[in-house]
Amino acid sequence: MTQSAPTAPDATPADSSSAGGESSRRVSARAERIWVALFVSVTYAALLLSDRGRVVADTKSYLYIDPGRLLARAFSLWDPKIGMGTRSHQTIGYLFPMGPYYWLTVDVLQMPAWIAQRLWVGSVIVAAGLGVRYLMRTLGVRGPGVGSAMLVYAFTPYILGYVSIYSALLMPWSALPWWIGFAARATKSPGWRYPALFAITVQRVGSVNGSSLLFALVGPLLWIAFALATREVSLRAVWRIAWRTGLLTFATSLWWFGALAIQGRYGVNILRFTESLETVSATSQPFEVLRGLGNWFFYGTDRIGPWVDARPYFTQRIVFIAASFLVPLMAIAAALVLRWRHRAYFVVLAFVGVVGCVGASPYTDPSVAGGGYKW
Repeated sequence: MTQSAPTAPDATPADSSSAGGESSRRVSARAERIWVALFVSVTYAALLLSDRGRVVADTKSYLYIDPGRLLARAFSLWDPKIGMGTRSHQTIGYLFPMGPYYWLTVDVLQMPAWIAQRLWVGSVIVAAGLGVRYLMRTLGVRGPGVGSAMLVYAFTPYILGYVSIYSALLMPWSALPWWIGFAARATKSPGWRYPALFAITVQRVGSVNGSSLLFALVGPLLWIAFALATREVSLRAVWRIAWRTGLLTFATSLWWFGALAIQGRYGVNILRFTESLETVSATSQPFEVLRGLGNWFFYGTDRIGPWVDARPYFTQRIVFIAASFLVPLMAIAAALVLRWRHRAYFVVLAFVGVVGCVGASPYTDPSVAGGGYKW
């Protein structure tokens, strides 16, 4: 038998219930902090323990060979050091944040380049996971589901096609849940705070590649449309959010907007030679996209071997193939049975994302939507 503890003379059942709820919340908050610390530690440890001492060919080799020199040359759109002179391609984007990061870690702190590289990638992944946590808390989700969402998003197979090749393209992916969270909070909280946070985040992650930024911004735009359709926000409030966010984003990103426009019009058209629409459409099949893959570079190979070491696992190993399909299938099943007011938004987001990623595939016989992409 157990004996209940005596209560204070002035205590009421309501007081006891309130105290119990407060204690439960403190325990939950403490468990969540432990989970976040574990998530961050495991992410960095896994990267630092992989291929120790080896630098991978990520983005631009100048970033870890001589970042100071790269930064000095990035201020000008004209590069006299290549050929007889040419307009640089996206170099200005490395003025922030990748360039200063590598300059500080490699040049100033004299950190081994491979460690600086692992910490950079780890920070991108950690930011993505914490962004999902921020989004879930914004939507009122608590408990173990938050941790599961963090893991699934942060360690999606999607990152494998970029993490050792072009990690700069992962920055908009990392910021996507933050942007949706900012958009959701902006509909509830009038003012300049969340438009400003949105603009600052765009400035930090979008300077290198405009197309990846554009596609990632579909997420918060869909949220605004969802909130408008469900009458969570008025049309007047949407206009207020739109012009404030647009104004601040344009002002904070003008330094690379102009450069990107000039490079696109007068620079070398590399898409004609290395990343043509036909090439990138060859592997963007719906089922590959659904499991987080489909990037054409992920499937490449030559005499030395696969361009991405993970490719044989996700194309030839049954366990990896099954696991990569199981996660999205479980998500679809949950969407069919789960009662959640925001379920429709994530279903639409997944649908639009898959359709957008498939694009013009198959190139020789596209669908009606694919024909539009091809045109």
